[in-house]
Amino acid sequence: MESGVAAIGTRDVQTNRFEFKSGWCIRPEKFEELRRYQVFPEDILCTIVGASIGRFCVVPNDIPLAFTTKHIQALTLDMKVANARFVSYMLNFHRRCRETLFSQVEGSAQPSLNAEKVPATALPLPRLPEQRRIVAYLDELQKQSDTLKALQAETSTELNALMPSILDKAFRGEL
Repeated sequence: MESGVAAIGTRDVQTNRFEFKSGWCIRPEKFEELRRYQVFPEDILCTIVGASIGRFCVVPNDIPLAFTTKHIQALTLDMKVANARFVSYMLNFHRRCRETLFSQVEGSAQPSLNAEKVPATALPLPRLPEQRRIVAYLDELQKQSDTLKALQAETSTELNALMPSILDKAFRGEL
């Protein structure tokens, strides 16, 4: 449906980034049957099936009423112990966490993570103030990386636009 309760699919869950673009919705009446799959701000979403397996992100605070599809698992944390962004970074990038997660993958044609084992993955959790400090640092690095990627894309576009005129001059012997 074009409107109703939003469904979160694998396209929405990127590595450490929630991109709400699936565009799928269901009737509110159907959602009542699926309410146990509702997501809440600061939940961690994990892709558990298919080619996108093992991507984690945090549900943003401005999420409308939404639920996960069968290819996504939502994890709710104890916010007194764990910062959601810190856990997302750990699950996406910490070598031992990744090894533990991927050692549990089942199936070859349609690989999947065991939904019961994902929450059981051991994470080294420093105290909350340290988690917040690390997240602030990593978020700043991510921001700088995004800025560099945007500049690189802009430069590439400019070079691609110049290439035909440069080649034209080269073929006419004007270089």
